[in-house]
Amino acid sequence: MLDVYHIGAHHRNSPEAAVPLINLNKIDNRAGGAANVAMNLAALGLEPFLFSVVGEDESARILSKVLLEAGVSFSFSSDANRPTTTKTRIVNESFQQYLRVDKESKAPIANELVAQFQGKIETLALQGEISALVIQDYNKGVVTLALIKVMQAISKRYELPLFVDPKYNSFVELSQCTLFKPNLNELSLQVGYKVKPLRSEIDEAIRTLGLYHMKMIIITLGENGIYYCDHQSQLKGLIPGIAVNNADVSGAGDSVLSALIYSYLKGNKIDEMATMANRAGSLICEKKGVSVLNNQEYLGFGS
Repeated sequence: MLDVYHIGAHHRNSPEAAVPLINLNKIDNRAGGAANVAMNLAALGLEPFLFSVVGEDESARILSKVLLEAGVSFSFSSDANRPTTTKTRIVNESFQQYLRVDKESKAPIANELVAQFQGKIETLALQGEISALVIQDYNKGVVTLALIKVMQAISKRYELPLFVDPKYNSFVELSQCTLFKPNLNELSLQVGYKVKPLRSEIDEAIRTLGLYHMKMIIITLGENGIYYCDHQSQLKGLIPGIAVNNADVSGAGDSVLSALIYSYLKGNKIDEMATMANRAGSLICEKKGVSVLNNQEYLGFGS
């Protein structure tokens, strides 16, 4: 996913319609979606390898350039029949948003592309180059049931932890993993009612959905913090949110997931993982637009 920001100044409205007129000063291209997870993992000192599908278009070339400049390794499968998912926002210098235009296709990818992913990932796994697998889903058609089964099979075959940040589709299927990280809204949609950010209500929703088979579950609660539960160690709790003025939540889930992966691979327990992730989420919300925490910002989290 490519996030594009057209940054300019708003001095007056258009004489042609009742809309703001923006004098463009700068265009900022940023890696979004799963690419943002990869960028954050790289900032933590890990070596992510990103697999995804892009179109045969300028957005794919720009996204590749952004990743190369950040030193993030990737392998894109191209599909001429779909555009690279691109979010274009028109903002002022304070990142107040006037308009967002999305270019995307949500059509499921073909099984041939799933087979390409499987071959590439298994090659790295056989070489001992992988410590963990990550699925960051945005319901854009890439994470199909076939791909989910492939990732789960590779996780099991090579004894690799599988981290999943789901959206709305394939929620139950995606929950077969090491760590499952939906947000509270996604959890509410699955149970069919609004779940309050209370430990007792979240526990009940998890029971209703039959998610107690999992090793670890993290529920992000926005400004209310993070719920965590490790069914093997019996560690469970809710960490209060950290207040952020004028929070920008763009890409916050990506940063939270990255912090969880890093902390898990360092051997931390789930309460320590959740504490680090909660702090990462608050810091990223202080930034404008889809962003990456740098090494110094991550240093305060411990290992």
